[in-house]
Amino acid sequence: MTLRELLAMDKLQVVELVAGEAGLDRNVSCAVMFDNPEMVQWMRSGEIMLTTGYFLYSNPQQQTQIIRDLAGGKSGGLVIKVRRYFNEIPAAMIECANELGFPLMQIPYHVSLSEVSELVNKCVYGVEEDKPLQLIYQTLFDMLQSSCDIRQLLNKCDDLLDIPLAYLDLKLQMKYVSSSMFHNPRGQFAPGQPLFPESTVQAFTQEVCDSGFQAVSYRLNIHDQRFIRLYPLHSGEELLGYLGVIPFDAAPISENDDKVFWRIATTLSIVLLKERSVLSYRPREIDHFLNGLVTEGALSYSDVVKSANYCNIPIHAPYICCLISFPGQNKIVQTAEWLGNKALLRRTLANDWEMLSGSSCYIHAKNNNVILMLAQSRDQTAAEQVALVQEFCRGIRHTLEAQGQGNSVCFGIGEPTATIAEFYRSYSQALRAVDLSMRMQDERIGAYRRYILYELIYDSPNAKLALMERIRPLREYDEIHNTQLLHTLEAYFNHCQNSNSTSAALFIHRNTLLYRLDKISEILDLDFADSEQLLIFQLALKAFLVCK
Repeated sequence: MTLRELLAMDKLQVVELVAGEAGLDRNVSCAVMFDNPEMVQWMRSGEIMLTTGYFLYSNPQQQTQIIRDLAGGKSGGLVIKVRRYFNEIPAAMIECANELGFPLMQIPYHVSLSEVSELVNKCVYGVEEDKPLQLIYQTLFDMLQSSCDIRQLLNKCDDLLDIPLAYLDLKLQMKYVSSSMFHNPRGQFAPGQPLFPESTVQAFTQEVCDSGFQAVSYRLNIHDQRFIRLYPLHSGEELLGYLGVIPFDAAPISENDDKVFWRIATTLSIVLLKERSVLSYRPREIDHFLNGLVTEGALSYSDVVKSANYCNIPIHAPYICCLISFPGQNKIVQTAEWLGNKALLRRTLANDWEMLSGSSCYIHAKNNNVILMLAQSRDQTAAEQVALVQEFCRGIRHTLEAQGQGNSVCFGIGEPTATIAEFYRSYSQALRAVDLSMRMQDERIGAYRRYILYELIYDSPNAKLALMERIRPLREYDEIHNTQLLHTLEAYFNHCQNSNSTSAALFIHRNTLLYRLDKISEILDLDFADSEQLLIFQLALKAFLVCK
């Protein structure tokens, strides 16, 4: 079917040709969602590419280059949804499409890409042929629109056709098999099982490519006449693997069935290309999104919503920031596998958090920090969430210590946020927790909630000086008389003004503690019965810790 014939159909009147009218006689093979430029290299001839333009709108050079790449790859055309990222299609793209005779189209904001994709594919595939085929083809369309994986696709088709299916890789090993494959009365097949000796795989592959990717049947067992029919999965001239069909008996596959299996093979090829695209491109988009989240003012709320949806990250869910900080470095070294040092493996960090919490972990490196955006459970209180992150950090530190690197890092934990749009606040708190814990030479795993009072004092120079002045007489007395009254007062506050537990912690008699407290009261003019005075001197001690 040509693009001209397709656009003439009433049901596709929502698609408007903007440029490239000279290319309307291009043949159309199907419609595919298009969310990154790397998909061009896996594109099939005749495919109409549909996109929101997310990866194009801020890159004018990419806008015209993508037209040239698609035209060179014999795409059926490009459809852009306007008023999502483009208010209108750029003039440079229109000029380039007209120059190359490449069809450039647009659809209104209220029309979904999946709706257009389904309409195009129905027209091209002839879904209206008959009821059974219509059900199968509609199922294939629905599976594609729902972003199914290989196993889901095979199992769904197996349910409809009651025929075992398998996906075989380029070495002709079964990577995925449908559910009924395990109940085959004539024998079982398992993932990883090779069908050919390794020595014959290369010759077989060459034969398939030379034949123009024709389906072939291969006898599995000469005694019971079983065979597997292999449908090559390919994109252009690139072989991606095979769809394997293994009937329960030796009856030949009918022409109608053969047509259905080719459609399944085509769908499976698209799923493979989508998965490849996600693996190569989506991590970079997530990394770019996280960088925007932790850069103040970089993203508006609408930007956060768009990017989170694109990266498939829940928006209205609790998150907490955890920093692994390398104080001795300006910028950490990182690779695709690890960050900071080889003990901090990206995959291990994400898996450990998922095992501990059952939630997702997103990782980004900025300056000398590894930033972990940790999804949380709504069922836990804020205190429980922070405690879980502290446990997670202790596990990481234990791993680092086992490799002699435990003292090279410290940890900061922010407060939980209700949505991803508030994550910058948790990130800022985690940074401050790292800074304050290092200033006080405190614990290596610092939670911001423990440092809130220190933060208030640290950011108020006048209050800090006034508080330091209030505690100064006691410090001077200790220096002159070689006593430990300041330490005694700190211990008394730390033990909730309980004289028994304080004296036990200081290894002194309770009467000795009471004598010291009387002396402290005299030096500081402190009335221990006055709650306001007690608060002031507790803050004064914290100011001393921040400044010492």
